[in-house]
Amino acid sequence: MQIDVTAGQLGIVGPKGYQGYTGVRGFQGPRGNTGQKGPQGPRGIQGPRGMEGVKGTDGSSGKHGSTGDDGATGPAGPTGRQGRSGPRGGEGNLGKNGPNGKPGTAGPQGNRGRQVWLGSPGPPGKKGPPGSPGRAGDPGAPGDRGDKGLQGLVASNGPTGIPGPPGRPGKSVCSTGNMAGQRMCCGKVPAKEWVRKSAYTSEATIDMGKCGFVEAPMIFSSIDSKSEGSRSLNTESNIINTSPDTLDPGKARVNIRTSVAESASAFNKMQTGEWNWVLNWCAYGVPAATKKLPTYEVCCGQSDSNWKQNGAGLLKLDVDTSGCGWDNGPAGAPNRPPVYFTTATDTTCGNELFTSTPRCASRTEGYQSIYSKTSKSFSTYMRPLPGGNLPVAAKAKEYNWKLNWCAVKPYVPNKNAAAGFPCTNSRLLKGAGNQDTFTDFGSMCCDTSTSGGWRAAGGDSITNTLDISQCKFKKISYLMTNIRGDGPVSEMTGATGYSPTTDGKYKIYVNTGGKYKFYNAAQYHFRIQWCAYGR
Repeated sequence: MQIDVTAGQLGIVGPKGYQGYTGVRGFQGPRGNTGQKGPQGPRGIQGPRGMEGVKGTDGSSGKHGSTGDDGATGPAGPTGRQGRSGPRGGEGNLGKNGPNGKPGTAGPQGNRGRQVWLGSPGPPGKKGPPGSPGRAGDPGAPGDRGDKGLQGLVASNGPTGIPGPPGRPGKSVCSTGNMAGQRMCCGKVPAKEWVRKSAYTSEATIDMGKCGFVEAPMIFSSIDSKSEGSRSLNTESNIINTSPDTLDPGKARVNIRTSVAESASAFNKMQTGEWNWVLNWCAYGVPAATKKLPTYEVCCGQSDSNWKQNGAGLLKLDVDTSGCGWDNGPAGAPNRPPVYFTTATDTTCGNELFTSTPRCASRTEGYQSIYSKTSKSFSTYMRPLPGGNLPVAAKAKEYNWKLNWCAVKPYVPNKNAAAGFPCTNSRLLKGAGNQDTFTDFGSMCCDTSTSGGWRAAGGDSITNTLDISQCKFKKISYLMTNIRGDGPVSEMTGATGYSPTTDGKYKIYVNTGGKYKFYNAAQYHFRIQWCAYGR
């Protein structure tokens, strides 16, 4: 059946009905497309660190890989510093003689030799031809005196005769002493003429033009100062050659060292005379035949060992020289104090340079500076070499440290002069502080060593041995020493100290600070010059 419905007008909307129950969730639809990435949000706060986990067990070691190829050789490194000199090896076997060389050219004429000793006589010469007739003989001796005649009558005295003319002046005995051609010439160099080389060193030039030497002389020096105790000057008698191994007979340079650094103002005090430093010198050499040099009085002796402690690291010695017989009278030439020269000696050092104990006098300096001098005494001070030590005064006496000294002053004319001291010979005292005279007929003997014969002595010194047996002194001798050489000799110390050996020789120890070795001595022509006074 078919019903036809005809739409009418819409009615009024009724009230909202109650919400129904939620239905069952339907199936999830397909995932939509990924949307665009949004902006990054702010970083969150870091959370607390988690607890460390338990360490796992070590795995087994893997197999070693095969050795790789060698890399390319790298560039050579810088040259290393030169190592210290090794000990000298033993002397090798004597090699075979080589073929004779060609004759060399003649060398220059050597220095004039000593004139003191004569060689042994040669064999008798062949008989010569008959000589020419001799001159007429001298008158014969007077005949025997006849018998005494009868005594005549006593007559009265005749008138006094006219005085005869005065005789010619006698010849001074002092003009005859010439020390076998060698003469002494002395002078001084005030500090205002010194040249400052560094805070510790100065240099003085000795002008010997007035001496007229024809060959290089031997020179000894000392320093006078009135700044006692405030400074210690040391002249080691280091004579610097004018050119390699050559000393000018008319001029020489002397190195002067101080124990403390001197400022420019202190050096100015030296030169202005406030401290009154003066370098004294005496030289022995052969003058020209026409040169007339003054005569000097010489007196030598030896101090005792009564050293005194003078503060830390300093010893003082007061030396008595009254045995020379000179007066401390009014100022003037006859009473002017002499110039003193000194060397140091001991009896404990010998053939070994002890460094562990300060027993060697040659490892000191300062005793060539003379203070408070008069004609009868002087004072001096002794310091250790840089980095060294001095013994206490009692030990210095135990080691028999003494000073040999020689005093020199111009001769004062004396109409009663006779042979011996003070004219033709030196006066030698008995020594060890004794002021009694041993002899007024002392002799002088001088020589210069070769530049060979040096040996190593510890790490900082070299040594040489002096043999003065050629002087033939039998009873007593006082030895003055110095060192001469090329430029580096100015850095040496100790050449004026020595120690006698058991075989009658003398060991000289020279401190080089380790900078120069024994084999440098020949290179720089280091020579010991010495003069001995003895009998």
